[in-house]
Amino acid sequence: MYSVIIVAAGQGKRSGLSVNKVLYEINGKPLIQYVLEFFKMRKNCKEIIVAVHESEAGMMRERFCDLATHIVVGGATRQDSVYNGAFMATSDTIIIHDAARPLLSHDVLDRLESALKKHPAISTSIPVVDTLKYVDNGKITNHLERDNVYHMQTPQGFKRSLWLEAYQKTLQQKRQFTCDASLVQSMTKTAVYTVLGERGNIKLTTPEDIHVLSRLLKKEGDLMIRIGHSKDIHRLEEGTGLILGGLTIDADVQSVGHSDADCLLHTVAEALYGALGEGDLGSHFPDTDTQYKNLPSTQILKHANEKLTSNGYQLENLDATIFLEKPKLAPTIDAIRTNVATLLGVSHSRINIKAATWEGLDSIGKRQSIMCETVVLIKKRGDKQ
Repeated sequence: MYSVIIVAAGQGKRSGLSVNKVLYEINGKPLIQYVLEFFKMRKNCKEIIVAVHESEAGMMRERFCDLATHIVVGGATRQDSVYNGAFMATSDTIIIHDAARPLLSHDVLDRLESALKKHPAISTSIPVVDTLKYVDNGKITNHLERDNVYHMQTPQGFKRSLWLEAYQKTLQQKRQFTCDASLVQSMTKTAVYTVLGERGNIKLTTPEDIHVLSRLLKKEGDLMIRIGHSKDIHRLEEGTGLILGGLTIDADVQSVGHSDADCLLHTVAEALYGALGEGDLGSHFPDTDTQYKNLPSTQILKHANEKLTSNGYQLENLDATIFLEKPKLAPTIDAIRTNVATLLGVSHSRINIKAATWEGLDSIGKRQSIMCETVVLIKKRGDKQ
């Protein structure tokens, strides 16, 4: 678990905007809201702390109270703002991200979270692809080999105690850093490792960046983010196994349906169809068609996932609940979750599956039926760069 510190206290004068750049709206939503909603979805994110300019603190608290855990007043410099957030943090690990980088992907953050389990200081970065030269007074004076040169990005992650140690030393030595990786490396001599970032994870700095972000966040005729929902119920009868999430669970009942009656995968597939505006399960696999009799629901999910990809979307996260009186699913829920992630070809962290009983009520409580409910969030894939 970690605390994320969102840096939003700068005024962004180089952007040419009349407002704080993190409040610049694309698709009717300020850039900072994209960032807050992104971290709100992350399972390992314990709390979201936003460092803001003093003049905007009241407005930010009122506007983003549902998304941010704490909104703190930033300091005179970037490192002072991060300190105010780190001081408030309750996790041993902090992740620092710019509010003006709204296109952070789950893949990048997955890599960062994994690396933080091995190292106390991690930055995201991308390799330099252009030829680099030293220039003095408009004159090229030297050549810089680019093979081992990288652009640093955020997010960056650190052990909280390590970052605080580095900050205290900057106060003693009166030094300023614009990059937290440089701060930690210079002040504590701790090695900072990197994981691969993405070129699309740009920061709004100049007026040109506004046009790039607008193109990436807004495609004409396309919704960048869509939500799908499905609920399904199947009758239960005596049997020797229950199919859920593509796995056969040891049970004295089985579900009944035209296909293999995998209630969970049916709702996952139908939620994807719904998010895409592609109808429902019956539109694609009608129970009046004998060719789909006893069809494995893994094939149904594969079809829905291919629809997702062909329409240019990717799954951001999935949340499902299985309502079943018995057997208790706690011992197998993680295996089900892992298998669903594998079937969809996404990280385990994007899938959440829960189980609940019906407290002995109605057909579910009397073990006559099983019900599943799934919600998905899908996102338009950004341009490859």
